[in-house]
Amino acid sequence: KHPRKEAVVSTQSTGNEFYNLWFDFNSWREYSYLDEEERDKAECKEERRYIDKANKQERAKRKKEEMTRIRELVNNCYACDPRIKQFNEERKKRKQEAKQAKQEAYRQEQEAVRLRKEEEERIKKEQEELRQKEAKEKAEAEKKERQKQYKLLKLERKKLRKNKKRQ
Repeated sequence: KHPRKEAVVSTQSTGNEFYNLWFDFNSWREYSYLDEEERDKAECKEERRYIDKANKQERAKRKKEEMTRIRELVNNCYACDPRIKQFNEERKKRKQEAKQAKQEAYRQEQEAVRLRKEEEERIKKEQEELRQKEAKEKAEAEKKERQKQYKLLKLERKKLRKNKKRQ
């Protein structure tokens, strides 16, 4: 189950499996051979229990130290592994590309909104100018009509005055 030394970590999943195995590694060592006190030399039951408890604590301490040593070794290997560095750089690159794509999409969306607003404002301005132009033309047409009516009225008055003088 343990990977061989020759095994090449070529894919990220293989690399993760390899390092996960070592991160989760559980030593099978017992360290009972390093016990300072022998259980058999105890004279009574209580003393044997005390010796067992002390030995058990010492074994747990040694196992913890061993696991810390292995974990530190694996962490150093993981940190220095060029393939893992490459995987991390590729992941960062993909993340950055996704972020840039998202920013670009947001920028394009904002640009589209800005262009739409400008177009609406332009159309509104053109409509306002057209309405003002029509109002101005209408006012001019009314003014010309009034001037025409005024001229006709003036001519009529002039004709009436001439007619009165002749009579």
